Amino acid sequence: MTETIALSNLRELLDKNRRQFDIEFSGYMSNHMSHVLIALYRLNAPADVLRSYFDDASRHLEPRKPPETHVDEANWQQYIGRLRDYSALVDFFTQQVEQRGVDGALNAFYPRLSGGVSGRAFHGVIELGYALELHPPDPANAAEGLAYLTYGYHSLGPLKTNAPDAWSCQPPLRLLEAVRHDAAFDAIKPTPNGRFQDRMKLLGEEKFQRVLERYDIYLQPPSADTKITVEDQLVKLFAHTVTSVFALSGCRDFFLLHGITSFRALSLVLPCLTRIGDVIEALRSFWRGAVCLYIAQGRPELQPAVEQPQPQRTWAELIETVTAGDDEHLIKLVWVLSQWEAHYGPEPLYLHTAANAVRLVHAHGYQSGQLPL
Repeated sequence: MTETIALSNLRELLDKNRRQFDIEFSGYMSNHMSHVLIALYRLNAPADVLRSYFDDASRHLEPRKPPETHVDEANWQQYIGRLRDYSALVDFFTQQVEQRGVDGALNAFYPRLSGGVSGRAFHGVIELGYALELHPPDPANAAEGLAYLTYGYHSLGPLKTNAPDAWSCQPPLRLLEAVRHDAAFDAIKPTPNGRFQDRMKLLGEEKFQRVLERYDIYLQPPSADTKITVEDQLVKLFAHTVTSVFALSGCRDFFLLHGITSFRALSLVLPCLTRIGDVIEALRSFWRGAVCLYIAQGRPELQPAVEQPQPQRTWAELIETVTAGDDEHLIKLVWVLSQWEAHYGPEPLYLHTAANAVRLVHAHGYQSGQLPL
């Protein structure tokens, strides 16, 4: 009964957010309401914590804009990446999810959208992923996620045809180390007045395509009976990679943290896709986005910092700390990393990274010049 009440309270708040507030505010900032509410719920935060967060977050959000046009199956692709009429896209995808179900809608539309996963700082796929954190998935949030992916789609260039000889790839951290030393990217670096999304847009220009292709991954479709095994192995590999990048960069890079939360979202989308080719292209597109994310953040050195020993904290202590606080991204980070440790078994990286992020961000904030999106 208690669980039923908690879920009912969550769905009430999610519905209020959808009806009242737009997906963005202040020109380009993303509405994180559904992400944080669902993460708090999954972390077993009390109902008053969810309501308090809703009230606080509502203060800076903007009213939902009414639809200006009509979107249907004949014209929806005309809206891809146009930053136009988000509400009309929500209406369209709501209808599609009602007709096809969540899995059916993902199979129908996600393959066309996966190439633009990095748009709006990966928030489209993050929005979609949180719909899948609930059991059963939340149809309305799934529609919002597909709508935001469409609205904010940003291509980082076409991927070359898969190499036919192997489904494996070089270790991802080794690829990033090569990226770090590639002079072709020297001109792209964070500046005090620069915007992350502008740097990502620059990397989508044709002049960078040949260079980025050097760091793509190539995956050969496995046989049907090994799809689940291979998919799980690749997800484990990339979960470890995006966490390592955030950890080795110092646990305070706000944008590299998005690499973790967005890959968690993608890892929930992949099992819904029935065609292995769509799974592979989704992984390859995400990796292209992750490489560009690393470049856009100045290609930080991926070496462990020399730290003073710190008392080891437990997951319970970290969860208590973040659910009592007001940092949206630490709440989501602790949820994701706790789930990866639960799924993949004891792995010091996940708990250590979560504990360091909470400690360092609370002590020093995010890296200089980084504003939450």
